[in-house]
Amino acid sequence: MSGIDLNEEERRLFDLLRSVARGLGDKQVEVRCAGGWVRDKLLGRGSDDIDIALDTMSGEEFANHLNEYLTSHGEQRANVAVIRSNPDQSKHLETAKVKYQGIEIDFVNLRSESYASTSRIPEIEFGTAEEDAVRRDFTINALFYNIGQGNVEDLTGKGLEDLRNKLIRTPLPALQTFTDDPLRVLRAVRFSSRLNFDLHEELVEAASSSEVKAALQTKVSRERISTEFEAMMEGPDPKLALKLIRSFGLLDVILDIPEKMKGELPPGYAEPCISCGILMAHLLAGEGNKSTKRIGILSALLLPLRDFWTEGEKKNKRMCLPEHVVSVSLKKKKVSNLVGCLQKGAGDILSVSGDIRDTSSISQETKVKLGMAIKSTKELWKLAIMVSYVMGLPCGRSLGKEDKSPAVACGDSDGSLEKSLTYATKVEEVAVSLKIDKAWQMKPLVNGKDLINLLNAKGPVIGKAVQEMTKWQLAHPDGSAEDCKEYLLGIRGTL
Repeated sequence: MSGIDLNEEERRLFDLLRSVARGLGDKQVEVRCAGGWVRDKLLGRGSDDIDIALDTMSGEEFANHLNEYLTSHGEQRANVAVIRSNPDQSKHLETAKVKYQGIEIDFVNLRSESYASTSRIPEIEFGTAEEDAVRRDFTINALFYNIGQGNVEDLTGKGLEDLRNKLIRTPLPALQTFTDDPLRVLRAVRFSSRLNFDLHEELVEAASSSEVKAALQTKVSRERISTEFEAMMEGPDPKLALKLIRSFGLLDVILDIPEKMKGELPPGYAEPCISCGILMAHLLAGEGNKSTKRIGILSALLLPLRDFWTEGEKKNKRMCLPEHVVSVSLKKKKVSNLVGCLQKGAGDILSVSGDIRDTSSISQETKVKLGMAIKSTKELWKLAIMVSYVMGLPCGRSLGKEDKSPAVACGDSDGSLEKSLTYATKVEEVAVSLKIDKAWQMKPLVNGKDLINLLNAKGPVIGKAVQEMTKWQLAHPDGSAEDCKEYLLGIRGTL
């Protein structure tokens, strides 16, 4: 596993970098590939994330030498963008981003780090390759490929072994690594679920400590926590990620429930939440759209909290707890609306699920309610059906009140995939047979101007009329504009 096979693009690039380094004369510099590219190449995976580490100069200085070399050899200069150090954006060291023949490369100098007890932002200094290796998060990410010598360097002495053994461990003691930068706990979960690697026992013990959880809450921004969690849910095995989050007791930190709400939540609330998330991750294992998978898992994860309410970001406006968590704690305002919409639509679908087993006797009320759920969730209506399936299981019951929603006939989560497919297929077939499967694309039979003239009314009356027209069209998908007008005139007195 110690050899790396370069593709033609990489070979040309590394030949160029060697030539630039040799042409610097007294300014000797060792050029190394670092981190993820080395790991992925050794695992036989493709990688276009090339980070170059330099021992005696900054990334900007080397990038300038690169362009001087290209110009002197009659080649087009590469595009160079210098990203200045910005700790708030997790850019702890100046980076020169270079685009050469379609390849994006980051140039940065080797570094050593030291941490204050109150911050995950390190004090940075130029360092040796050994110092740079041990300050990295995991041994498998601390490998270098020495471009000048054409070989892999394992300066922690454990990286290659851990890669062979599919093990994630820290170069330094795990507790020190995690208290210095607690975000690395979530990165450990992400890499474990992405690569299907085991976690070293020392790492597991440190990740479970109250000291590390406290540091994660106080030293890491909500945006960084959200980014890591999002990557887990979009990754190849969100089920494993959620199981590790449960094992380490990290859900409290990730969700960041408002202090005023914590006393209202029952002890152990995290368990049904995690169970719902794991089940949805299982049901969506074949979903190719990463965003859909993430939103579905998040909606299911927060199902047990759907009847708790808390203060919103705007004064005097309350939000249901799942929407607050997504919008405020996870910093995803647009996704917050989708989660709320999916959960409400799922509730409506579940409430009529027992009435649609026999399509010949479906009531108009059931038809309209199902149609409105599809209309509100739009292209995600099939995902809403899956969320409703989880909602009907014991783990999906609301913790905020006595949940009287009907349980799904297919019972508990045993054999959940087959049962969920049966449930979802039935609901989808009914929607198609009732011609409401594209309800969100339905156009009003009577436009606003004609509606005002028809009812000789304005304002709230017209708003109510539009709602009633929508329901009528769902109940009568083949109805005409004249029939709709007749209906609206008939109920004018109730609007």
